This record gives sequence, C-alpha cells and structure tokens, in this order.
Amino acid sequence: MKHVLYLALLFSIISCGKKDLKLPQLHIKAVNEVYNNSAVWVFYTLDGKDTLATLNRNNSISTTHWLFNIDRRLQLKQIYKPLSTMLAKRQDKSSPHHVDGMLNYFTFADTIDKRNKFLPLTTKSITYKNPNLKDTASVDIIFYPTSFKLKNNNYNYNQLDSVLQNKSDLGQTQFYFQDNLSYTKYLWVKSKIYNLSLNDSLQSVIDFYFK
Repeated sequence: MKHVLYLALLFSIISCGKKDLKLPQLHIKAVNEVYNNSAVWVFYTLDGKDTLATLNRNNSISTTHWLFNIDRRLQLKQIYKPLSTMLAKRQDKSSPHHVDGMLNYFTFADTIDKRNKFLPLTTKSITYKNPNLKDTASVDIIFYPTSFKLKNNNYNYNQLDSVLQNKSDLGQTQFYFQDNLSYTKYLWVKSKIYNLSLNDSLQSVIDFYFK
C-alpha cells in the first residue's frame, strides 16, 4: 500500500486539490512515519459569517491507517461532526472492508524538526455530554480555552504535566472539552494525555464535548 512521508512545506500549509489546509504547529512527542496510510481532510471553510469544517474522505481507505489532516483554525464544535463520523466508520465492524488493527493519527507540523509528524488518536469516539458545572468535584478533568479544572480546582495549562503525572487513575479518567477550544490546543492536550498513558491504558476512552 502507500508509504507517505509528509513534509512541512510552505509554513505547514498542505494542499488537497484546489484547497489549502493549515496544520497545527507544535513541538510534541509523536510518531515520525506512518506506513500503509491514507488521508482524511477537514478543511476550514467560510460561509458568510459562519465557519464550517468541510470533510473530504474521498482518499480514505478502510484497510489503511488514517491520517487526519485538520485545519488549525477550527474549533472542536466545528470538527465534531466530521471527526465523529469518521471514528464511527472506523469502528463499524459490520463493514466488509473492516480490518482490525488499523489506527488513526492526527497530522501536525513540528516547529523544531520542520517536518510533519503524527500523533496517535486512541480515542474511539466523541460525544456531547454536559458536566455538572455547578459542582465539578465528581467530574474528572474539564478543559477550557485558557485553563482546566480538576475536582473544583482551577489550573493553568503550564501545570498540566504535573497534574496528569499525579493522577493515579489516568486510564479511567473522563475528559471533558469545552467546544470552543481550538483544535490546536486540543491536539496539544491529547499529546500530553497520550504520552503519559503508556499508550495502552486509554484505548477505549470517549472524549466528551460540552458547550
């Protein structure tokens, strides 16, 4: 099948047909190469005053690993529909083309190495669910655009590593993301969770979005 090694060209702008897509620019621990892959594209589109996420899955092949190329200008509320659609499609074992062991990856531009890399997407599905915002003591971790909360305590994002490292039940944690969180911030948070989870403990996690 395909062996595609994406390069970060033109300041992390990559093209699909006549459309350009701006990848998130980050320096996080991730995968350098993915063999046997095909691409899923989620474009940033303006419709009057509305910002839309436009899905192009024409090049995705169910028997390959999927590389999710999602525009960094989008927020979670905009990528929810295309991302949930593709995750559900990946989990559909009734499909005659389903192959076990195929994985999903987020593509981003590494700001230090000047190349595109791939963060494993271990989340199996995403859904909307409102946490009890009046008393968050019983809610695990809630991520807002500029801060996050654990057990009614507010933290800055520069404290995320230490908070996650001190959480003994990380594998059973439910993660809530406010849907106006930027996709780039979401990807950064997901990288922290993934790299502290020893990869396998979060394989069945559901991400919860809320308004």
